Amino acid sequence: MLPWGGKSVGGDATAYIEYQRTHSQGEGEQMYTLIARNTHPTKTIEGQMRTTLQTSPGDMKMDSQTFTLAPNEQRRLLVYPTRFPLTYEVTASFRE
Repeated sequence: MLPWGGKSVGGDATAYIEYQRTHSQGEGEQMYTLIARNTHPTKTIEGQMRTTLQTSPGDMKMDSQTFTLAPNEQRRLLVYPTRFPLTYEVTASFRE
């Protein structure tokens, strides 16, 4: 059973996700964009990303989102200010 309620019938796919973080200038603020790419040539990946953003020394914002990546698809998963430290964890499986 996967964290978002589905069943993993296609096996662990986390090794087939490639990540890239890009830097850009937002509206008056420096931003990072987290991009994920499915490197598998024939299988679709379904996943969940859990993030923790430290907005101040004693305050954290946690979020979770599901995503689907077609074979060789690249997608922007998150945009966030560079001034906030971010950690993320991804769980993914192949869609059957």
